[in-house]
Amino acid sequence: MTQLVDSHNAAFKAAYAGSAKHYDVDELTITRAAVTSGSLAECCALVNECRAYFKRHIADAVVHKIADATGYDVEDNSVDGDFPDATDQASADTLANQLKADFNDHVDATGVHANDDNTAVTATDGAGTLAALRTLASDIRAKMLTHRGLGVAGNPTVRLLPL
Repeated sequence: MTQLVDSHNAAFKAAYAGSAKHYDVDELTITRAAVTSGSLAECCALVNECRAYFKRHIADAVVHKIADATGYDVEDNSVDGDFPDATDQASADTLANQLKADFNDHVDATGVHANDDNTAVTATDGAGTLAALRTLASDIRAKMLTHRGLGVAGNPTVRLLPL
């Protein structure tokens, strides 16, 4: 079954000549709302969810030509890693700023998307205050959701789900 699915997806990708950025609409999403006037805890939760979504999204070889194996800095969320989960202002600012840079690199990555995506780049100023963190985290969320939805309509690819 896996070979049949892989063969179908490869044939679709080879024949596709449309303008979408992804070969399918990403089934993953960000469920947390924007934090236009939220607390620091809400900002931390949103930045952490955006990072979790980003890590899953870049690894998805069904929606992309290939999985994006660039080695983004925010992928390391171990306790002793450079980018642990956001838990306070400093860690949230650091993670949001790095997530902005990594996401912008992903949407601009060569050979990953069906077509280049220069529409989802976030140009919002970096985080450094709670107000700036709210703005940046909400913009990253919005741009990720825009990028997520730039797939071919009708779900033309097939995905095997584990039991």
